[in-house]
Amino acid sequence: MPVYNAEKYLKEAILSILRQSFSNFEFIIIDDGSTDKSLEIIKRYKQEDKRIILISRENRGLIASLNEGLSLAQGEYIARMDADDISIQNRFELQYKFMVYNNIDVCGGDFISIDEFNNYLAIHTVPKTKNEILITMANNAPFAHPTVMIKKEFLDKTKLCYGVNGYKASEDVDLWINMHKNYAKFGNINDIVIKYRILETSYSRKNAKILKKEVNTQFNKFILENEILFTVAFADVINNYKILNYTQEKDLLRAILRFSQVTNSIGFISKGFRKVKIKSFIVACLSYFKMVF
Repeated sequence: MPVYNAEKYLKEAILSILRQSFSNFEFIIIDDGSTDKSLEIIKRYKQEDKRIILISRENRGLIASLNEGLSLAQGEYIARMDADDISIQNRFELQYKFMVYNNIDVCGGDFISIDEFNNYLAIHTVPKTKNEILITMANNAPFAHPTVMIKKEFLDKTKLCYGVNGYKASEDVDLWINMHKNYAKFGNINDIVIKYRILETSYSRKNAKILKKEVNTQFNKFILENEILFTVAFADVINNYKILNYTQEKDLLRAILRFSQVTNSIGFISKGFRKVKIKSFIVACLSYFKMVF
């Protein structure tokens, strides 16, 4: 858990980890030069629970903190967490069992978005099957970053970390793409694993313009490098899925739009449009053009 001036939400975030039903873990908290009471809060909980490993130093930024956490981790699996989110009590247990049983290298899950006052906003579902995950990666990360659990052995073997290609605002997308290149097995559990806090002051919102430019570059390149895989995934979803939910419809259409733009191939456009409802068609088109232009 990287922490930078998170005193308002830090107590809830820490307690949501310490109270996990799966209790055999080390809890690495990196205070990235906070100037509020974050360090004081962390020290108090460290005195109460020896599983906490505290690193306190000058500010180096999110990517440096993330990579420092990866390098320090001794466990077989590494779970990510943000200092303003809340993990569901059995999150670790659910993800650990799923990853072991299915031999998964990186695993996320569904989540609930909440506001600064803990008010419920929405339930967000993430793609579950291999082809759904690939299709999502045409325009979006296949995981909500603070939901992921990663197999440490895979990172050690491939020597992967955050920010390898110099992207400053989309370090998670960069890691997922690099893991995909190295044949990582992706998966998402069909359960809600965190309460994800939406704030106007969040890192991604403050860096929205840079993030938009970076992810468009990454997704375009990803499609070109995996053109055959995308044609197979489109055919599978269009031909074999009798019913698509709202999220699946939007992801499919947006992926087809980017695929058509990048590869100059329009073969799947009409088939994709016939597969979805008019509402999904309108929303997908509007959201895609907003993302690209």
